[in-house]
Amino acid sequence: MISPQALISAFCIVLYLVSTILCLGLFMGRHLRKVAQHRRLQQRSCQFPCGNCRYFTGESRLMCAVNPVGVLTEAAMSCQDFEANQNLAALRARSRSFKVRSLAERSRLE
Repeated sequence: MISPQALISAFCIVLYLVSTILCLGLFMGRHLRKVAQHRRLQQRSCQFPCGNCRYFTGESRLMCAVNPVGVLTEAAMSCQDFEANQNLAALRARSRSFKVRSLAERSRLE
C-alpha cells in the first residue's frame, strides 16, 4: 500500500509539471502570435506609401512627424499630408554606392 505522504508528493510533482507546461504553452502562444502579427505588418507595409513620404522617419517612437496615428495603417492610403521624398532615391543610390566602394576597399586591403 502506498502511503498518503507518497501520494501527496506524487500529486504535487504532477501538478508542478502540468502548470509548468501550461505556462510555457501560454508564453509561446503569445510570442508566436506577436511574431505572426509583426510579419503581417511587414508584408502589408509594402503597400503603404509611408516609406516614400518626406515626413516618414522610420523610428519606432515617432514614425511620422505629421500624422503619427495613421502611419502604416489603412488610413495612410489616403493621407492628405503625403509628400513624395525627392531625396530618397538619391540617398538610396548613395548608400548602395558607398556599400560597393567599402566592399571593394575591403577586398583590396585583404
